[in-house]
Amino acid sequence: MGISFNRANHALIHPLTLFISVWALCFLLYAMHLSGLLVFKTVEAGRMVWWIIAPFAVANVIFNIFYAISPKTPSRISGKVIDDEAYLERIERNLDWWFRCWIALTAVEVVFSGGVPIVWLLFGSSKIYDNFGLPFIHVFVSSLLSVLALAKLGLYLLRGDRHRLFIPIFQLLWSMVIVSRGVMITALIQGVVLWLCIKGTNLKILFRTTVIFIAAVFLFGYVGDARSGADYFRGLADPTANYPDWMPSGVLWAYVYITSPLGNLVNTSFISKPSYDVLFPHTIYGLFPNPIKDVIYGKDFEYETRGDMVNAGLGVSSAYIGPYRDNGYTGIACFSILIGIISAYFWKKRRTLRGQLLYSIMAECLVFTVFFNFLFYTPFLGQFIWIYLLFTRKTFRIFPRVNRLSTSVMPAEPATALQPDPYREVSHA
Repeated sequence: MGISFNRANHALIHPLTLFISVWALCFLLYAMHLSGLLVFKTVEAGRMVWWIIAPFAVANVIFNIFYAISPKTPSRISGKVIDDEAYLERIERNLDWWFRCWIALTAVEVVFSGGVPIVWLLFGSSKIYDNFGLPFIHVFVSSLLSVLALAKLGLYLLRGDRHRLFIPIFQLLWSMVIVSRGVMITALIQGVVLWLCIKGTNLKILFRTTVIFIAAVFLFGYVGDARSGADYFRGLADPTANYPDWMPSGVLWAYVYITSPLGNLVNTSFISKPSYDVLFPHTIYGLFPNPIKDVIYGKDFEYETRGDMVNAGLGVSSAYIGPYRDNGYTGIACFSILIGIISAYFWKKRRTLRGQLLYSIMAECLVFTVFFNFLFYTPFLGQFIWIYLLFTRKTFRIFPRVNRLSTSVMPAEPATALQPDPYREVSHA
């Protein structure tokens, strides 16, 4: 008996749907010009969004055409693949073992760092989240927890049993301990995409999710206004006459946060001249750990990757700042083509739990292109590495399992070699 993945009713989370929807929403909100910070004309912002969306769509469609005419495999013909129960049981035991490893590694990091960020914040320490963890290792320890939580959520959605939600909930609580909104938001988006991948989507679920999100934004804004007042942020955001006075600052905050990256990208295109470097140094800057970055680029290079901001108080930039600074509009098109092909590839591979996890991470990358370049970001790539290591037919562990009675290494389970591997592509005549 196995678990089947049906690929119906997934149009709402298709790469084209996600990417175009996110950037179209960003453009439409910018076109409303509800903030004085949005200084560029609608046509100027639209030209930039066109250079982003069009190459992505073309690359995605071409990949799908080539994929459709390529040699078929049995799993691609049926549209589904079955993960056998024995395999999932072995994977789950492996996940539990690696979670214990994560606890041990994190305990070492806490001792090495002299505490955790939440304690530093409460006691007014000068340390921040960047000071937490072991150099070079922390990004992989952090991405390990993300993968464990996402995989456990997937197993819960497939097999039930609420005890599997312990690690996903723990990850959200841990994000508060290390004072990292990024970890929390990333976990939530990946979890939602995985849930939609496995359970499917429909308009009723989409409508309810949208209503809850809008209600949360309004509630957040009203509570913030009641506690600290809205004058400071309104002064920073500079709402225009078109902005309703009855709206709470939370709505204005969300509006400016979503639209300012596009404004910063357009501003950079007017102010900065591309370096025309075929190595794309600005684009791949986040690929290296911090100590290596300083050696390769120098300590001041980070400021160049941020672009030219319309307002220094709103320093969020999109994933396309780096590609533009490297090669202008050609760099933007090349980056869109790259993520268009990669996202289409992972979309076609979502026939097993491993494939569902990989696409959930890639979908989060697409959504966040408005704000950040996750494609060349070490923690993001670390999640891919961990998934490929953990979801194999051979159990991946640092130490082999040992028989405690004889203290000899137990032989590998022969049954695994006889089971068909759903990840292997076999040509079908």
